[in-house]
Amino acid sequence: MEGWRMIKGLKDAQIADGLPRVLAEQPWVRALSLAMLELHRKTMDYIDASQIYTAIDTVAEEALDALAVNWKIDWYDTGYDIEQKRRIVKTALNIRRTMGTAGAARTQADAIYPGTKLEEWFEYGGTHGKFRLRVNITTVEERQKFAAMTIAEIERRLAAAKRFSAHLEEVEYYDAGGTATAYGIAAMAGAAVVDFGSASKF
Repeated sequence: MEGWRMIKGLKDAQIADGLPRVLAEQPWVRALSLAMLELHRKTMDYIDASQIYTAIDTVAEEALDALAVNWKIDWYDTGYDIEQKRRIVKTALNIRRTMGTAGAARTQADAIYPGTKLEEWFEYGGTHGKFRLRVNITTVEERQKFAAMTIAEIERRLAAAKRFSAHLEEVEYYDAGGTATAYGIAAMAGAAVVDFGSASKF
């Protein structure tokens, strides 16, 4: 039908689209309309870029690092790979909301090393008020980095969300189907990590 214009998307809408054709075809109107269109598109892009929390799966690594500082995510580390960082930031608000529960500590550990299990003392016959972690390490490189950490560092990274009265008693790292070939157990002995070598049963 003559006189009808096709409906445009929000980013393509111009002032001239709503004016009578005689006025819309004036050079000064076209120039003003195109200038406003450019400004409108930039504004829409800024709006899209400001929606960080809804776009954590696509934001740049620098934005994740900035969010971790801004939200005071104590268990965040810039040395993690980008997928670990995304999982940490995505779960951080829920962890903060449920801080001090076993569920929060489980979520925290699982965000860093998916498949990690947190077991409370009564689940494995341990000492009252203690817990242990079974950390899923999928590469030899991760295993080496993990084995070099102190028990305090492991607790900070993987169990900062625990309640204050709970204490990490044992850390066990294993491979649940990746490429790591070694297994190990570390337990608290004073303030040191003791490596018990190869772990054959879980």
